[in-house]
Amino acid sequence: MSLTISDPATAAALAAAATPQQLLAPDGKPLGRYIPPVPGMTFPESGQTDDELRRRANDPDGWVTADEVAARLRELKGSA
Repeated sequence: MSLTISDPATAAALAAAATPQQLLAPDGKPLGRYIPPVPGMTFPESGQTDDELRRRANDPDGWVTADEVAARLRELKGSA
């Protein structure tokens, strides 16, 4: 869901933000966080570029199956 900022001063303040900003209601209660866009980073809060996320997703050695996870958990439970 998108929200349109109608107030030009607020829109300008958010456009000028270089770091995440906390958004507050008029009564001071937190509404959320605004994370400014970073070129080449779809999810800047992760600190990883899109290229790094793609590399990790396509790494054949970086993933295990659900069965492998379950087996490892059983192994750990048996050694406790």
